[in-house]
Amino acid sequence: MGFSTGEAIEILGAALFVNVVTLMLVAVLAPVFPVKGKFRDAVEGVIVSFASGAIFGSAFLLLLLQSAVLLLLSHFDEPFGAIWRWAALVMAGYLTKGVTHIVLSLVVCNSVDELKNPTVTIAPLVPPLPVSSSKENTVTPMQRARVASGLLLGDVAHKLLDGLIIASTFSNCNPRVGWAITFSMVIKEVAHDISDYFLLVASSGAGFKPALALLVKFCFGMAIVLGTVPILVAEPSQEQTGLILSYAAGVYVHVAATEYMPRVLHMRRTKRLTSHTFNTLYRC
Repeated sequence: MGFSTGEAIEILGAALFVNVVTLMLVAVLAPVFPVKGKFRDAVEGVIVSFASGAIFGSAFLLLLLQSAVLLLLSHFDEPFGAIWRWAALVMAGYLTKGVTHIVLSLVVCNSVDELKNPTVTIAPLVPPLPVSSSKENTVTPMQRARVASGLLLGDVAHKLLDGLIIASTFSNCNPRVGWAITFSMVIKEVAHDISDYFLLVASSGAGFKPALALLVKFCFGMAIVLGTVPILVAEPSQEQTGLILSYAAGVYVHVAATEYMPRVLHMRRTKRLTSHTFNTLYRC
């Protein structure tokens, strides 16, 4: 049974919705985002904790449960087989980004000294403004191209996965689940794309003009629509959809646990940490 025209339009519309709304929010929020001063941590904490709660909620309350149900229904006579497939794909999704980062670091970096002696830090959502100095302004075009290509190719990779997730949730799940994942994806992408935007426009980064940075992000973000195509063409079974959602759940847990929650827990003031923690739990 294939997708009807209405279902295909809904899936493509949801993917396009994520890209358009995310870039609109970034265009509105980025110019007024405090890059320094006492309000920086507060604003960053609200955005990051909200995104963390949305991703955790999507992973545990939607993706993990829905994928487990689909796999159990596909292997009703062999529940143990369904459970180990589910667990293996969740772990694979969780480890994917770390392994990819190691591989790209070995390929892209000029040396592997950074990997041998890593510095453990909590990166801010928005990188601090560099101190302008004519003597220190030695960023070469090749370095700018490397920053831009790394950001944009990474964006394409995870947008393709986002499109795959959206199409999978709409294919064998209730449309309400699909739209819930879609809205949580917008929140996740806003936090991620604000960070990318500032790296693209920073003089020590890619050095793009603000309008060009938004345009490039939108064009590369259209990969989310391409990510829906394999599902629309292949029409996966319940088992295949369950495997895809299990893998996606692992990716979501990794993003929330290693990228966003450490920033929430790194808040300097106890009151601020408490409020952001409750914000995370509320969003879940």
